[in-house]
Amino acid sequence: MRWKLLEKISAGVLSVISGLAAIGAILAALHVIPADTASELTAIIFASDAGRWVAGCLGLLVLLAVAGLVVRAVQMNRLQARSAKIGSDESGSMFITVDALERMIRTVCKNEDAIKKCAVSVDPGEDGISATVRVSVPPETDLSVFAPSLMSKIRTAVSNVTGLRVMDVKLLIDQAKPAA
Repeated sequence: MRWKLLEKISAGVLSVISGLAAIGAILAALHVIPADTASELTAIIFASDAGRWVAGCLGLLVLLAVAGLVVRAVQMNRLQARSAKIGSDESGSMFITVDALERMIRTVCKNEDAIKKCAVSVDPGEDGISATVRVSVPPETDLSVFAPSLMSKIRTAVSNVTGLRVMDVKLLIDQAKPAA
């Protein structure tokens, strides 16, 4: 909550300063304000120590506002790159992180007695997700029954919980060594 308020304040201050600078530039370009006036205003501001401190603080505030907005934009891009869109309506869009999808698939694997190890990688796409699941199973496992069953359970779990289309499930099976 605190960062959102700070972002709004910094964006507002940046907008006001930018707006005033733009108005000044337009008025000077239209010869409404003589070019000397801009120089005189600058000289007045920097003539006193207090003016220099105010100008320095305003400059620092603008710099922090711009840095905050850039950091926020980068965070949003990273979040969207590591997530899949699960829906949207008039109030906004809903996303689920790739990490949450991978945990969900690992949970499906944990519920299978035959699976000894499970590694998951999910790639979000425009039309849904693709999952690569690597599992270790005992050598006596009947893969012709096990593999389609596991793939179906993964598709069902992800689709039922998120509504996402599971475009592809790549199942890589390592056979575990028999116990000694």
